Amino acid sequence: MTVMAGDETSDYLPRVAANIKHLGVHNCRGVVTSLLRTELPFDRACKLIWGQIAEDMKLSQDVFDILLELGAGGGSDQPVRMLPSGQMMAEHISLASICALTTLMDTHKLESLCRQEFGRLFSHLVTMAAHFVNAKFENRRSETGSVITLSPFIVGLEALRSLFSAINCVVVAHEIKTEHTLGTIFNLRQIMTRVVKSVVLHAGHLLQMCVSSLLPLSNGNTPDHVREISISILADVAKEKGGGDRVLLTSVLTSLLRAVSDPLPKARELALEGLIGLQHCTMSDIDTLAENALNAFIVGIEDEKSADVSLTALRVLSQVIVFLPRTVVENSLDLISFKVRPYLEMSSNDHRAAVVRLYGRLSKFAEDGFKTQYLDLCQTVIGPILLYSNCAHNPTSNACLETLETIANLAGHPILADYLAKYKISKGFEQLMEKAVVLQEEGGGGDYVANTFLNMLETSVGQCLGYFRSTNPSLRKNAVIFLSKVVCQEKELQVGDEELFSSVLGGTIDLLKDPDIEVRKTAALYIGDLVTLQAKLQANI
Repeated sequence: MTVMAGDETSDYLPRVAANIKHLGVHNCRGVVTSLLRTELPFDRACKLIWGQIAEDMKLSQDVFDILLELGAGGGSDQPVRMLPSGQMMAEHISLASICALTTLMDTHKLESLCRQEFGRLFSHLVTMAAHFVNAKFENRRSETGSVITLSPFIVGLEALRSLFSAINCVVVAHEIKTEHTLGTIFNLRQIMTRVVKSVVLHAGHLLQMCVSSLLPLSNGNTPDHVREISISILADVAKEKGGGDRVLLTSVLTSLLRAVSDPLPKARELALEGLIGLQHCTMSDIDTLAENALNAFIVGIEDEKSADVSLTALRVLSQVIVFLPRTVVENSLDLISFKVRPYLEMSSNDHRAAVVRLYGRLSKFAEDGFKTQYLDLCQTVIGPILLYSNCAHNPTSNACLETLETIANLAGHPILADYLAKYKISKGFEQLMEKAVVLQEEGGGGDYVANTFLNMLETSVGQCLGYFRSTNPSLRKNAVIFLSKVVCQEKELQVGDEELFSSVLGGTIDLLKDPDIEVRKTAALYIGDLVTLQAKLQANI
């Protein structure tokens, strides 16, 4: 037919194509495999044959089955292979099967079949696009000898776009853009995120089929990139509230909970991101999933192989914990605190901000008997939270100030809470501590209140001594201010405070030789108050 297309017999092309279609009725696999061995991209004659096949619905069904089988490697070979140079190359038969599916769907004669087989087609095309990430394809033309280069990734995206177009979901198809798109798994995830959002808005009836086709791929024995994109799409569905289908949302979240133990770090991160959809479940579903969800977050927080996984677990937990049942949170409070506490001082600013925000969100449960337990918990972290309250990392400083405001309110210091709500870090840490101590001495809300907050500040002295040796000059400076203010605000020191006071004084003296001039100035400013207090302490002995 290729030869005929170039001479006077070209008028017979449609008749030959029709005859090949009839041959396909009797030997479908033979015709399909022969067509797939033709050169890519398909020429006019080959496209004409595919168009004729699309005229027969029953034949098209058989052809779809064969193309889906051969496209995935036919049960033997993978869709891509690695060259000795390390470059990934798409297999001819796999890429040709995708091109054939695109050609069939672009005829717009198979709408009912595409709707019927949508789930299979969707998962197959998404999977093939994931396989084709970073892959190339080169084909030498037999006639001219020129080398044709195709992007398998773009071919896969075009097929996916043709699928949505074939069933008249044009708005969704428009979200799949192939111009200037690099073949990376990140770009594929971004595209599929837009597709999921568009499906939820304009084609919600397809969401169930999308999810059902991807669930086996997200937890099965599939390649890493296939699991990653499958979990990513499921997570996007969860973020979009399952399109309003609570049953679907619950099944997606159940799958994501299993995916938290995936060996691929990115898959674990994406699964944890999707668990934010827990807040959109019914109360009964939340009760059912809560314990497993909390265990999944703990596993993510403990992840030592990927900082991104632990950060995602902390961020999502801080958002959804207020939706979990009170009994589950109260029973796990000590475990949560034990797992997240190290990130407050030893990790990145982003981790620290997430941890501080988590402590603040736990205040939702600070009622009745749990209020005392919550304040005891805050007592173990109030020192570091104060020291980081004016750091240059805005998310951290904002989280610290919000959490401090919450603690002040619960401890019965509305005046201090109001001050914290209006406080700007440009005012400096010294002014904040001055206000906190002065308001404390004024007894902002009664004797019990004064004692509650005072005990929290005094207990935090021991926590903050280590910050004298911090590598951050701002923290060393804040430690001097905080410890001096808290120690010196007491009217009378007890004999038992001598050792603690000596540590504060000794640390401040050491900082007089600090390499940072601001730290030296601050230490010199407060050394006099500490020495005076030392004399009083010795006089009491």
